[in-house]
Amino acid sequence: MAENETSDKNIGDQYSMFFSHVNMLIDRRQNITTIYLSVNTAVLGIIAFIFQNQGAHPLDWTKHIPTIGFCLAGLVACDLWRRSIKQYRALLDWWYSQLRALESGFDEKLRLLTKEFEELYKAERENKPATTRIGLSRYEIRLTWLFSTIYLVFGISILSGMFV
Repeated sequence: MAENETSDKNIGDQYSMFFSHVNMLIDRRQNITTIYLSVNTAVLGIIAFIFQNQGAHPLDWTKHIPTIGFCLAGLVACDLWRRSIKQYRALLDWWYSQLRALESGFDEKLRLLTKEFEELYKAERENKPATTRIGLSRYEIRLTWLFSTIYLVFGISILSGMFV
């Protein structure tokens, strides 16, 4: 086997290994999103259950301690979820840049990840109109803010009712 063919095979093997690793990271990130979505749904369910069973007791603040505790737990979960999304986004960006670097040695028609990046994801980095952008990270982060807002509204309404 010629040296050039061996080099091409090694690059192909390395590319395949990198691609498998990226897929594993994507699966792990999706599992984390599923876990945090489930945690937030459970926390909101517990808060609703507490409200349903205890009702509103504006004069007895001790009855609201568990609810406030769950609101705080939900806010912490949302913050951890946001951080995890940002970390995985940075990690996946790094791995994809490694794949694109390997693709630079490929024939033009085989550089599919590079083409995808140039035509879809690079638009986001260049602040092109939203209709040309693609990516789930910003939607996931917005979802964490939605849950955070719900927890804050619950917490503030409880606290404001206690001191009236």
